[in-house]
Amino acid sequence: MLQGAVLICGWRPGIAMVLKTLDKVMSFGSEVHLLADVPLRDRDSLLVADGLDLDYIRNIKLKHFQGRPGIAQDLLQLPITPGGYTAAVL
Repeated sequence: MLQGAVLICGWRPGIAMVLKTLDKVMSFGSEVHLLADVPLRDRDSLLVADGLDLDYIRNIKLKHFQGRPGIAQDLLQLPITPGGYTAAVL
């Protein structure tokens, strides 16, 4: 099992499957940081429509950040720690 934090940059069809897979392979308490320009208020409903049941995510904590991955100022809002991210998906 992976431990730590994963950064996902951008929003794409099928993101729910990526999150389901991460929930299966990551240890309890791991985090997934999702940086995308999709409005925060729309994300839960979009994830559910894409097939993700938010009540069944057990191991990962999903943290949302709104911004554009290609803009340095938007990246500054991410809580990057000295250990960094275990993985990044662009």
